[in-house]
Amino acid sequence: MKHEIETKTPGTVLLITGPAASGKTTLAAVVAELPGWVRISEDDYWARHKWHGLRTEEQETTVQKEVMQDLRKLVDQGQNVALEFILYKTPPNPLTKYIASLRKTNTTLNVVVLKPDLSTIVAQMHQRGRPGDLNDLENRNSYAVSQIACLEDGSIDPSWVIDTPGLTPIEVFDLVIARVENKK
Repeated sequence: MKHEIETKTPGTVLLITGPAASGKTTLAAVVAELPGWVRISEDDYWARHKWHGLRTEEQETTVQKEVMQDLRKLVDQGQNVALEFILYKTPPNPLTKYIASLRKTNTTLNVVVLKPDLSTIVAQMHQRGRPGDLNDLENRNSYAVSQIACLEDGSIDPSWVIDTPGLTPIEVFDLVIARVENKK
């Protein structure tokens, strides 16, 4: 069965965030296959600058500004945008900054925060097999624990959160469709 997200008008923005290996990229890629939707991955902007490791506030500001410029262009062209980015610290500045910027525009905003458990993150890291994920797995586990803890921040509306353990990507996608549809 082919899924579609019905939107009242073009210019809907779907923010997809969560810890590393939570399924953000997979979800955004599936949404971007729908008519009228495109995907922006914040990771692409970090890679373009060749910035790796700990992120500075200056780097975050640069990347977020570039993302918002491109997002606004796409929305102005009548596209719906699925923006995916990692949630890795408290307060969740990428999320709060994108929301604040988008609330100043005439877009329909939807927010999805994917909440996996630690075993799901570790399994995904093994499955995707990125060298950075598999090297020093003990430190990756503690980093994943801290990312999951970020989801408990008071600025994250509980209605945005999807508990993903035990769900397939298509089940997560179906939940996202229901949320976007209910917001019309």
